[in-house]
This record gives sequence, C-alpha cells and structure tokens, in this order.
Amino acid sequence: MDDNWTTKYLLNIDEIDKQHKVFFELWNKEINQVDMQDDTLLISVIEKLEAYLKGHLRYEEAILRKSDYEDLENHIAEHQFFIQKIEAFKQELSYHNPLLFEKTALFIKKWFLSHILQSDRKYRETVIAYLKNKSS
Repeated sequence: MDDNWTTKYLLNIDEIDKQHKVFFELWNKEINQVDMQDDTLLISVIEKLEAYLKGHLRYEEAILRKSDYEDLENHIAEHQFFIQKIEAFKQELSYHNPLLFEKTALFIKKWFLSHILQSDRKYRETVIAYLKNKSS
C-alpha cells in the first residue's frame, strides 16, 4: 500500500487534491513517530487522523451538494460508515492493545485510499463541471 501521494490519486479538483495530499503527509508524520507502548499517543494519532478526515469529508459533502451530485446520499452514507467504524475502533483502543492501533490505522488508510480511487472518482466530472461553470 502506498505511503506516499502519487498522481494516481489526482482528481484534478485542486482543493480536494490538496486535501488528499495533506492526508498522506499527516499519515507519514504521525505513523512514523508512534511509540507502540504509549497508549495516550496511539489514541492521539488516531484522533488527529480522524479530525483531519472529518474536516475533509465535510468539505467534500458541501461541494457535492453545491454541484448537485446525483449519488450524494450514498456518498454521505460511506462517510458515515467510516466515522462510525473509527468511533468503534477508538472504543477498542481503550483495551491498551497495540495490535488494535495497527488495525485501526490500517483501516483508516485503506478506507481512505479506496474511497479516493473508487467513490471520489464517481463525482469527479460533476464537480469539475460545477467549478468550471461557477468560475465563468
């Protein structure tokens, strides 16, 4: 699995691409400094990633609403599933098991990358057309 942002994640929507790229930077910074014996730090890393992604997902949902994206409800449902899973994982982390941290972190990354490559690609044309019309 990629640890670095590459052009395969480009949607050609500047703000969203920038936010996706920042996720990779945040991921690499946080994951590389994790001390697996420090429960407080493990939870802190998950919360930082979660907070960043919640902000990104809110931005994405707002632009999808503005562009009248036809599959908005399903896209939002995916976001809600993700947030609910993170909340459940955070409950598990209270058991102080480093393996649960790895499971949580891997879920966050795998979900986000597949979301970009599959779900986000579906709205690409709609949002690009909306932004083009808005700027003209």
